[in-house]
This record gives sequence, structure tokens and C-alpha cells, in this order.
Amino acid sequence: MKDKVAISIDPDLLAEIDLFAKRKLNGSRSQAITYFVRKGMEQRQIDTAILLFHKKHLPLACKLVSRDSQEPKETLLSLHLTHLKENGIVKVFIVTGESAMVEELASIIQGQDLPVRIIQKDEPGNAQALLTVRDRIDTDFLVLSGDILFSGRLGQMFSSHLNRHRVATIGMMTREHPGTYGVCSLDGDLITSFIEKPRASQSHVVNAGIYVFSPKIFNFIEQKDHSIEKHLLPRLASLGLLYGYFLSGNYQHIR
Repeated sequence: MKDKVAISIDPDLLAEIDLFAKRKLNGSRSQAITYFVRKGMEQRQIDTAILLFHKKHLPLACKLVSRDSQEPKETLLSLHLTHLKENGIVKVFIVTGESAMVEELASIIQGQDLPVRIIQKDEPGNAQALLTVRDRIDTDFLVLSGDILFSGRLGQMFSSHLNRHRVATIGMMTREHPGTYGVCSLDGDLITSFIEKPRASQSHVVNAGIYVFSPKIFNFIEQKDHSIEKHLLPRLASLGLLYGYFLSGNYQHIR
């Protein structure tokens, strides 16, 4: 059963919709409007990213690393920002705790052709840190753990998330020894359970620390939640709202 809604449309635009309906959909105006709304939603883009840096990991942001042995070393933060720009990101928030090292981050950011805002707030964990951007986000967005380095393309992950109107999609990979990661149990691409760093696991599918979230995600973060991995993701999995996407590309956990 469909809901009935009343909307106002420019007369010239309505005439174009009616012409399309007459040619393609046996004159059904409602089907034509539904068609164009769906097409428009499929063309949405992920253009905002959140980089989560625990305060103790801020020295890593300034560490010189490379995506592979053939490339010169750059700071981890500059490589993050280059990768985000390559994947269509046009706005970045760095969320971290209060630290004098933020001045060093600011100097790195000055050399990047990408708008970046640093938000400093001491929070008990990355789930509460994510909430600090709640009033600044109104579209689906990317979240990256700051202590990783990934060089693969993210466009297909973005499309998979957006086209299926999901609340949460996490990047996944396989590891022979999964115990130091969050482990996913799957039914297709639905994550049926998520356990952070289990002592034993039959699954070798793990969390890459790369997430695409709908703004609805903020409604699922409770005040008691400290960790995205320990609290938020298991809750989403139990509600049938957590999906995974297998990533392809060079991946490093920076220490």
C-alpha cells in the first residue's frame, strides 16, 4: 500500500513529467514522479568524511609512511586527505581530543586542497566522538579510523550503501588471524553478528575500520556507548541494520 502525499511542482516541470508519463508509462503521473525521485536518489554522492583520531594516535597522523614501496613517504594525514579527494570527498572533519599536536595537524592541512575542520573534544570513546558532528551532518557520510591507511577505490561501496538506502555499511576484508579485529558473521552482505576482538572465531571476515553511515546512525548511539566497535556495531547487527562490503586495495594498520 502506498501513502498519498500532496506536493507543489512548477507548472513547466509538471508538463515535462506528464509528457514523459505519456510516452513511457501509459500516462501515469504518479509512476513518473516515483521514477524520477528514485533516479535522483540513486545519483546521490558521498562527499563528506569524518577522520577519527584517538588523542593517543595523533603522533601517527604526522608519521611518515607510504602507500607502497614505490611511492615516497608522506605524513599519514596527508595520505588520508589525498585518498579522500581521489574518492570524491570535498569536506572533511577531523575529530580528536584536546592536544597541542593539533597545531601540527593544522600545518599539514594547509598544504592540502581540501576543506578540513578539526574538532577537539575529549570524549570517552569513538562513538561519543562521532556524535560531536551530529549537527554538522545531513547526508550520508564516510567515517575512517585514523590509524589505518587504505588506497583502494570506495565508489562501489558508496553506491551499494546509497542505492539500498542503508543505515550502516562497513568495509570488510579477510584475515588469517582475525582475533585482533572486529569479526563479522554474514548472511549474504547482511552482518548477522559483530564481535570486537573475540578470543575465538570461525569467521575470518573482519572490520576494516571504514564505514558509510546514514545520518540516522546518530539515533542508534546511546549515551552509555563508548565504542563504535564494541557497542554500536553489535547493536546494529542485532537489529538487522548492519551490512558489509568487501574492499579491494592496499591496507595497512599504522602503529
